[in-house]
Amino acid sequence: MVGSIRSQLCLDQPPIVLVTVDGRLTLPAITNSRDFGDVVRSLAGKPFRVLCDFTRTITMPEDVCAVFMRGQEFALARGMERDAFACTSSVLRLQFARIARESGRAERLGPLQFFDTLAEARACLEAPAAPSIAGTNRRLPPSEPEPDAPSRAGPLSLRAGAPSRPHSRG
Repeated sequence: MVGSIRSQLCLDQPPIVLVTVDGRLTLPAITNSRDFGDVVRSLAGKPFRVLCDFTRTITMPEDVCAVFMRGQEFALARGMERDAFACTSSVLRLQFARIARESGRAERLGPLQFFDTLAEARACLEAPAAPSIAGTNRRLPPSEPEPDAPSRAGPLSLRAGAPSRPHSRG
């Protein structure tokens, strides 16, 4: 199945831009998509959040991941406060975590926030933002839970909230 990507405003207050990826994206599919830029520009600098739905994709080619992360730079420059990723693929989580480290994204916004479901990721974004550090966009580390905030994955968690499975030796 050829992959597709689409973006839309899914909530007005706080503004949340939903980015949905279906299948395996190709470089032409992501570079030809204009709706994310159009939605972000329509917010005219108003602070917003980004919700990425990767529940229907397993991996992305490296060049597609890199373009996606450049899209984050575009969003940061235009008022993105934070983002959350609904993603069930541990491979895709590892790809994005590595690219976030290499690109310096983790230092600017904190660790990527991965969730198993779109509802969990959306709840995280609808919650009030954590206090910022010294006037930067960087959030405090999630070492201390925020009052009344939904639980979320730590910076390197591959399966947020997934139960551990007993291993049998046979």
